[in-house]
Order: sequence, then C-alpha cells, then structure tokens
Amino acid sequence: MRPVQIRKFALLGLFLWAGLGFSESGAVLNAETRTATASLFDMNLEELMNISIVSASLREESLGRAAAPLYIVTAQEIKERGYSTLKEVMDDVPGYVDLSDSNENIAGVRGAFASTTNKILILINGHRMNSLALGRYNTDQFIGMDSVERIEFIMGPGSVLYGTGALIGVVNIITKKGADAEGLFVRSRIGDFHDEHIVSYGVKSGQWDFFTNFTWLDGDGDEISQPAYLDVVPAGQTQAPGRVYWNRYPENWSGLISIRREDTELHLRRGHAARATPRVPNGSFYNYEQEEDTGYPAYYMQDDFFAELKHTFTLNEQTRLVVNPSYHWIHLQEQSWISSYASNRLPPLGSRSGQDSVEVHWQFKSYLDHTFSDTFSAIFGVDLLYVDFQQADGLTISDGTTVSKIPERMTLGSWPILGGFTQLSWLPTEKLSLTAGVRYDTFKDQSDPKLTYRFGAVYTIDDHWTLKGLYGESYLSPQWEHLNLDPTQFAFVSNSSLEPEELQSGDLIIQYSKEKLSGWIDLFVHNIDGIISPTTQDGKQIYSNLGRSQYWGMETGFHVDLNESCRLSASYSMVNDTGKSDSKFIQNDRILNVPRHILRYGIRYKASEHLTLNLWGRSYAEVETTDSVTGDRQISPWNQIDFAAIYEKSNFELAFKVINLLNDPHEVGGTITRPLARYGRGCMVSMGYRF
Repeated sequence: MRPVQIRKFALLGLFLWAGLGFSESGAVLNAETRTATASLFDMNLEELMNISIVSASLREESLGRAAAPLYIVTAQEIKERGYSTLKEVMDDVPGYVDLSDSNENIAGVRGAFASTTNKILILINGHRMNSLALGRYNTDQFIGMDSVERIEFIMGPGSVLYGTGALIGVVNIITKKGADAEGLFVRSRIGDFHDEHIVSYGVKSGQWDFFTNFTWLDGDGDEISQPAYLDVVPAGQTQAPGRVYWNRYPENWSGLISIRREDTELHLRRGHAARATPRVPNGSFYNYEQEEDTGYPAYYMQDDFFAELKHTFTLNEQTRLVVNPSYHWIHLQEQSWISSYASNRLPPLGSRSGQDSVEVHWQFKSYLDHTFSDTFSAIFGVDLLYVDFQQADGLTISDGTTVSKIPERMTLGSWPILGGFTQLSWLPTEKLSLTAGVRYDTFKDQSDPKLTYRFGAVYTIDDHWTLKGLYGESYLSPQWEHLNLDPTQFAFVSNSSLEPEELQSGDLIIQYSKEKLSGWIDLFVHNIDGIISPTTQDGKQIYSNLGRSQYWGMETGFHVDLNESCRLSASYSMVNDTGKSDSKFIQNDRILNVPRHILRYGIRYKASEHLTLNLWGRSYAEVETTDSVTGDRQISPWNQIDFAAIYEKSNFELAFKVINLLNDPHEVGGTITRPLARYGRGCMVSMGYRF
C-alpha cells in the first residue's frame, strides 16, 4: 500500500477539484429518443432500442435504427456492476474478447487484436485518444468511470467517419452532463485489488451546464503465486517460485471538466495512468519492489491532457455546421519491457528497454449536415490532424550494468494527416433507410493516400422486427514509429515499405424488440490484409506486413423481463477462421489465442425499493496457444462469475462486489510465449453520498 500521506493528499485533491465550481449546458435531444441517462431498468426492452447514440453517423439516432453493429453500456450498469476501468467493461461486451501479453492488458474484436491495441480507436466525446507513434491507447488506461454517461461500442470498421486506427472497432466514451450529476457526489471504494476515491460535481443553471470529476485509483492488484517450474532463468541459475503482478496500478488519476451552453461544448481532461509489468516477457519472474530500488522500476506510465471545443452553427432549418478544434498532449514514460532478465537474475540493474516520448496533436474536424428533403440528407466533412513528435528519448540497460540513454530513438518531426468524408442518408420508403459513406485520407510522405467506403441498409419489417445489411472498409496506416525508428539504437526496426492494414467487413443483423423481450443475431465476415507486426530477423524486431486473417462468426443475445423486478440477459459470441487466413494466425484450424466460443450471462434483481443485486459471468471455450515454457498448446476452458449488490436510499449509496466469485483460476492467451494468469477471488466495498 502507498504511504498514508499520499492518500491524504489524494483525498484533499478530490475536494479541491470539486471546489472549482462552474456551470454548463447540454444539447437538446431528439424528442423521439431517450438518453441512456434515464434509468435503464425503468425502460421496457422496446424502449431500450430507442436509446440515443451518436457514434455511428455523427448524428443523434436511435440504437435500433443505427447502420452499424453497436452495443451500449450505460452509467447505471457501470455503477451497479462496480466497473473501475474501460477494460472491465469491454470484457462483458459481445464481440470483444479478453486478451493479454506480457506487459499489457488488451482486448480483441471478433478474433483480431494487437499487443498495442492500435486496431481499436478510443474516443472521449468523439475526441481521438490514440497516440500516432504506434496508434495505441491502452484499454485499461485510467479514465474515471464515474464521469461516464454511456459507452458506445462499434464492432467492425469505423474509418469512413474517424480515419486511421478505426480498424476493427470504435469505442466512444460519452461523459456526463451537470444535469446528470445533480450536485456534489463523493465515493470511496476499498478492495482487495485497489482503492478508488471519486468526487463529481454537476449543475445546470439556465442555458449553462457544468460537470467535473476527479478520480484517484491506487492498487496493488493481485500478486498471483506461480510455481518454480514456470520460471525461466539464465543458464546455471535455479528456478524459484514467483509472482505475476496482475493489474497493479500505482497512483492513477483522472480529472475532467465539461462546460456546455446551448450549441457549444468545451471539454478539458488531464490524466495520469501507470501500470506495473506483470512479468518478464520471456516468462521469467521478477520482484517489483526490487526493481523500484534500482531506480528503474518496471512500469508503463502515460500522462495526457486535451482541450476540445465543439460548436454547432444552425445556418437555417435544413443546415447546421459543426466546428470541432482540439489540442492533445501525450507524454509517455515507460520502462515496461524487461528485455531479457530483471535485477533478481541479472544484478544489479537487470535489462530494460524503454522510452520518454512527447507528442502533440492539433486536430480540426468540421462538417456540414444538410437536409435536402424529408427523405434525403448528407454530411460533408473535413478532418485535419497535425501531429508534432517533440521528444523521443530511449533507454536501454544491458548486462545488468550498462545504461544507455538515446537522445532520439526515432526521427522527430511533424505529420499532417488530411481527410475528407461524405455520408449520404436516404429514406426511399417509410420502412427502409439507406446510408452510404466515403472518405479519402492523405498522409504526406508517410503512406499512400487511402480511400474507404461504407454502405448500410436498415429495414423496419414491423413494430418489432428490424433487418440490417452492412458493408464497410477501414484501415490502419503505418504509424510514425513503424517508419522512423533509429535501427542502430533500438531493438525495433522501421520498414519504409510497409503498407496499411486494411479491413473489409460485412454484417447481417436481425433485431427483435417487444415490451418484455428483446434479442438480436449478427452474422459477420471480415477480412484483414497486411497486418503490421514485428518479426525477428538477426536479433532485431522488424515491422512487417504479415498477411491475411479472414474470419466469420456471429453474436447473438437476448434480454427478458421475467417481472418488474427481474431481468435476465445472455449473449453468445462465436468466431471461426474461413480457411483463408495466413497459417501464422491459425493452429488446428482455430484462431490462435482467441476462444472460438464465449457465453455471457447475467441476472439483475431488484430485491426491494433500495436494494439491487447483479450476478453475471463469462464462459470461454478452449483456446489454441503456444506455450514455450510448458509445451502446452491449449488453454483449458474457464469461467468467471462476478456478484454486486448496491443499496441506495435518499442521497446515500452502499455497494459490495465480489470478483471471480467461484475463485476459478484461469489463464488468458495473448502474443507472447505463455498465457497470463488472471485474478483470484477478491472483494470490494464502496460508500457514496450526494450532497
């Protein structure tokens, strides 16, 4: 645990942040839709399909009519299930899959993933969070979940609206308004794995709406004991029992201020995220405290700040112009890659590879939304992203003693990315809506220009049945680090001949909704060409286009209200290789490191006016993997069941959560030499009060 003084200053910071008191005003919602701010379980299941979303088209529209494979998680679900990070939410979203490698907690979408998570674009209120050095934004990067009003998950392509990086998924985190917060709210959560302290303040006054949140999270995570035979040691040394440091987050924090007035929004966010390396990439165990004593702790740490302004000009009844400039500063300090052994095996300093990098994004996005008639409308937009790589210092430690600081591990410079996009919407009949989009992006001399398309048809069969047919393309361009590393100074080597990763994807979706029952089935196929990943050549990791992955599968699920107090939910996800994927992604006709089948299930029970119980879980099928330590080629099926109870009365809130209720030990595959262990059973209790 951290020193008591640090905790005291953290709590003081919470109240100082709350004392910034200000006000803001939210945008008016379409009267035909309901926001996810309303109590999710006060809606019947038919009304749930009319939750308002924005990520699929840059317009407010109902979930049921959106031309995209979408899943929504609301603030109420986040609160009732006690989620603390985005990754915890992702694990329960159909189509997303829990994965990991040696030093990152990552996610895949429909069988595709990367250790840098650069194939999923993360947004906060539509603002791009991903770096452009490698395209990454960690799924467990700390955000402050109490500031979230809802999260919109898109499974599949998103580049037509969002450009590079929206390859296999888009996650848009929509933050709360002052009207949602209703005054000052504080909460403390204490648990086996981490402690979390939250303060939020919101107010709506006239046209102004103001919301602010500060969240502090500090956690030792789970130190998972490992037997000696799993240890990897240098020649002549003896294997010893060790630990995996799972989800160790030392002193993370996030602050957000949002101001809204009529058609104007201003968002300011500052965050600090840190995570300890779970274990050495080759499978060796290390001692985190011992590494701290060397002065080179094994951590991944990122600080960032963004300021985003969005204003909508209503030119006339048919036309609105949205202007959206933003600034984003990213500072990455990471020493997470223990390149051979830590200091316990290679004293006094071990081996290390790391960086101290700064990049700045200036983005200007603007689009004209014009309604030509009752049945035809269009969006015409421009998207300029100017990236300035200001610092790229490197660090290497070899032989346990030699520390080398590299002034420029990659070429510094600026990278303008310019895109133009168009989206057309047509209602040829009352029941049929058609959407078509196209985007063209240029990348200066870093990559060839890219053209992407999307098409969607949504047919409302009757009041309960909806049919959707979708096709889309997306891409990930070679990132700055892929092309500009110094090959003489670092283990990774650039490749000037890299091509973009490209996705072509199709979905057929059937939706059903009625007052007490809703369900869906989504059949999909997607093809990714030119996957960018490092390959080992002459002891160096050279970025290369590895080939094709082509998968098909489905997601299906339902919600049913048994009565006014009880709701059941379940979903099933399946992903398979079509037989046309590159062999390096396949083993025994299955996708490496990704479960073919995932079953998710949950029950929510309103035990009384004030007490709500949630029980939910995930069951994963056997997974093909390659474990060079044990020689195993499969990960056994595993289950995880969580439980949460929340008591709310007047302004008081008391919650209790059990993670991995059955204490079922399990491992998860990823991109390294052996699977990584997950949490054992742990408990958390929280108490909150609204002033």
